[in-house]
Amino acid sequence: MAQTKQMMQSTYDQTRRFAAPMVKTNRLMVAKLEEMVSFQFDALYAYSELAMSRLKAATDIRSVEDLQDFYRGQMEAAGTLQRMMLNHVRTLAEITTGMQSDFAQRFQENTRELSNKSTAIAQEGTDKVMTFTSRMADKTTSAIQETAHKTAKETKQATDKAARETTGDHGPNEPTKSELYDQAQELDIEGRSAMDKNELQQAVEKAQSQQLENLNREELYQRAQELDIEGRSAMNREQLIEAIRKSRR
Repeated sequence: MAQTKQMMQSTYDQTRRFAAPMVKTNRLMVAKLEEMVSFQFDALYAYSELAMSRLKAATDIRSVEDLQDFYRGQMEAAGTLQRMMLNHVRTLAEITTGMQSDFAQRFQENTRELSNKSTAIAQEGTDKVMTFTSRMADKTTSAIQETAHKTAKETKQATDKAARETTGDHGPNEPTKSELYDQAQELDIEGRSAMDKNELQQAVEKAQSQQLENLNREELYQRAQELDIEGRSAMNREQLIEAIRKSRR
């Protein structure tokens, strides 16, 4: 009995001594992986913060000067993004090199496996960052284009209004034939080229009315919000349609 117990203890001690380097290596592996994952999350957060700041800047554009400032900011952001990516790639390389150096003193096979895992993690993290950055860039570009279009349209409307008020040819809120034609073109009204001003106005109002009838309450509420219609939250669908029609007159 005592001999069996001694044999079991000896086997246990041998197993423990053999496993000790593996345990130490695994602990180091976990620590290095935690370091790399933490760094990648910090890098992803930094990219997100930069992208969100540019997206917010795009929504704050109200004039041509704001648009020019935004483009200058985009150029600066692009330089910042490039520097960030270079620094992150360099840091990842340093972490990977450190991991290889530490594990080279222990088990070569474990070191090789860890290096492969580290490379895969780094590649996956880089792919995710690039995908996220690309998506944010697309959204920012879309926001810029939409804002630029809106700014140009508002500038044209303001110029036309000023011209009407100066010449006295039209009432201050009455659209010109050119504006009515642009609206007819947006609404894809057939035969618009042959219409006079009154015919264009009637056709546009009819098309806009039909367009409103096809919208649900949520879509109508968004239109009312864009037109800054007061009391819109308490309106039902029919009331929203009537309020939007009145705001266009």
